[in-house]
Amino acid sequence: KLKSSKGPNQAGLCWKDYFIADDMTENRFFLSKAYLSFPSYPEVTMNIENRARVESDTPLIQMIQKNREQIPEELKKVFKVSDIRSSVREINGLKGEEVMTHYQQRLSFGRGFESGAWQYLGTLDDPTDSYIYLGLESVDEVNNKALNAPLNQKIVLGLNDFILNNIKISAFNQGKSND
Repeated sequence: KLKSSKGPNQAGLCWKDYFIADDMTENRFFLSKAYLSFPSYPEVTMNIENRARVESDTPLIQMIQKNREQIPEELKKVFKVSDIRSSVREINGLKGEEVMTHYQQRLSFGRGFESGAWQYLGTLDDPTDSYIYLGLESVDEVNNKALNAPLNQKIVLGLNDFILNNIKISAFNQGKSND
């Protein structure tokens, strides 16, 4: 049905001008994914994922540490990797984990780029408490072969924080009414 101009008055999913009613009582595996781009910052891309939690989901910091241990030594010689942030971070009542990393090619005078993520695992058996992931890249890895972000790190972190701080769960998707 068409989305109300006043906003939704029941639990569900919004997509453009449409609304799909869903009372969120079934723990269905589904994935909602949105890609964000910013005209003022064309190189920066963000993606937000929201889905049901599955047993194989691993906490973000643990997963990244494990992946870094498996990076071949040759690749470690090419990039200098520095963590900017790696901690538990609560966003509007959602206690998640954040990792923000700066990558710079060794033997290069370029600035490098940032890659980051924030993850909220949600609850395995509660469909109203779903998995949320936000990822950020400060460089267009396809068209920017030098892998040097045109924006300074402070702007990238500020944009990341602005988006993160605006993640909220609607009252309807928490099982609450609009009263």
